[in-house]
Amino acid sequence: MKSSVYYILMVCSFICYAQQQKIDSLEIAFNSIELANLEKLQIANQLSSLLQQTNPEKGLKFSKQAIILAKSLHLNEKEAIAYKNKALNLVALSKDSLAIEAYNKVIAIQTERKDWNQVARINYNKGLIYFGQSDYIQANAQNFKALDVFEKEKDSFLMAVVWNSIGINQMYQSLYPEAIDTYLKASKIHEQTNTTNTDRYAGILTNIGLLYYRLEKNDEALKYYTKSLETNKKLDSKIGTANALT
Repeated sequence: MKSSVYYILMVCSFICYAQQQKIDSLEIAFNSIELANLEKLQIANQLSSLLQQTNPEKGLKFSKQAIILAKSLHLNEKEAIAYKNKALNLVALSKDSLAIEAYNKVIAIQTERKDWNQVARINYNKGLIYFGQSDYIQANAQNFKALDVFEKEKDSFLMAVVWNSIGINQMYQSLYPEAIDTYLKASKIHEQTNTTNTDRYAGILTNIGLLYYRLEKNDEALKYYTKSLETNKKLDSKIGTANALT
């Protein structure tokens, strides 16, 4: 066990070291470019994205530089990317209100470009912020905006993702029958697209079981917990299996 832990930590340290090397290399390249051009803008966006997890304060600085560069070069698409990175860095810093403002900038740009898929994805991201604030009504308002686009585009994967999020928000509002209907829609998509061998599908089954249990419909609860157990065993998910057994 000790050697396994050491191996995992060693691999993680190598990955972190490699990523830091990449960041350092990009920073050198960024600082070496004096003129405002596309290359400098792309490096700024890349650094802002890479720094979200390790140094969001620094990532925020690069996102702001990327926005300035994109505006000066009149590159709306790159400006939208910069604002999205800004929002993600702000989320990492728990500055939710400012993150929503940045996401709204992305929505404005992508609406002008008529890139509805990107608008929908950003609405979904805004929903995640509201969920973190326990504002489940506003979270689902964003989710339904996203769902409308994904349904029109017939994007089954993203439809299932959003239905799952809607179900979670309904569950936290104690809207158990509504949440069950929503989760069933998500599970049906997984079944129709042969994507049932996933953690997401197993989690949906577990949540349906939980909701039926709360409604004191124990036979239905047991049916879905059993399906979840079977799926988690196929996935060799120890935690999922333990949860289903419990």
